Amino acid sequence: MQPPLVKCTWADTVETLFEHPTEAPPMSLKSRLAALRSQAESDLPPGTFDRLQAEAARLRASGMLRRALRAGDTVPDFRLRDGQGALVRLRSLLQGGPVAICFYRGGWCQFCALELEALTRVTGEVTVLGASLIAIAPQVSKVRLLCQIVPTPFPLLADVGAKVATSFGIAFMPADELHNDYRALGRPDSACCRTPLPIPATYVADSSGRIVFSYLDSDFTKRIEPAEILIALRRLQSTRVAATAVSAAANPPPSRRRS
Repeated sequence: MQPPLVKCTWADTVETLFEHPTEAPPMSLKSRLAALRSQAESDLPPGTFDRLQAEAARLRASGMLRRALRAGDTVPDFRLRDGQGALVRLRSLLQGGPVAICFYRGGWCQFCALELEALTRVTGEVTVLGASLIAIAPQVSKVRLLCQIVPTPFPLLADVGAKVATSFGIAFMPADELHNDYRALGRPDSACCRTPLPIPATYVADSSGRIVFSYLDSDFTKRIEPAEILIALRRLQSTRVAATAVSAAANPPPSRRRS
C-alpha cells in the first residue's frame, strides 16, 4: 500500500524522478498524472480533492483562460533568478532562438514534479531544434533545493510573488477557506493562500517573442505532453527553413563574369 500523498516530500521524490533521466518512462506523462490523481483522490482527507477541483472549475468559468496570453500574443520580457542566484533574462534567451516557457506551482506539487521529470527527457531535442527551455515557479527555497539535489538540464526560475505569471494572466489567489486543503496537498504553511499560484501553462515563443503555441488549464492535475512542445518547435524550424529558401530564390547571388 502506498503512503499518503502528503507524506512523499519533494526531497524524497526528486532523487527518484531524476536518478535515471535518460531512461524511457514506463508511461506517458498523461498516464502518470492520471495515476497520481487517483492516488490523491484516495489519500487526501475527505472532501479536499473535490474542493480543489471545484476551485479549478470556478477559475475556468471566470474567463481567466480566455483573458490570459495565448498563441498570437507577444510575451512580456522578464528577469528572474535561477537556483544558483544567476539572473536570467527572457530577451537574452530569445536572441539565441525560440524559448519554451513552462509555469509550475512549486517544488511541493507532485504533479509538477512529474512534469519537470518529463521535460528533462526532451531537453536534448529542444536544444537540437535551436531552442531553449525554462520552468518558472513562484518560490525560491524549493528551486534552490532541487538544484542542490541534482542539476536540471534547464533553468528553474523563481518568480517571487508570481509577478511574471500575473503578467501572463495565469496567476490566481487561492481562496482562504482552502488553506487546509492546500496544506494537505503539500503546500508549505508559510505560502498557503498568501501568495498567488499559476495555473498549469506552457508557451512556445519564437525569436521575436511572438507566442506560437500555448497550453492553459485550470486543473492542477493536468499538463501538456512534452512531445507537443517538440512539435511546435519543429514547425518553427520548418518555417524558418522555408523562409530562407524563398529568400534565397528571390535574391540569387550575382553571376560571375568570365574574364
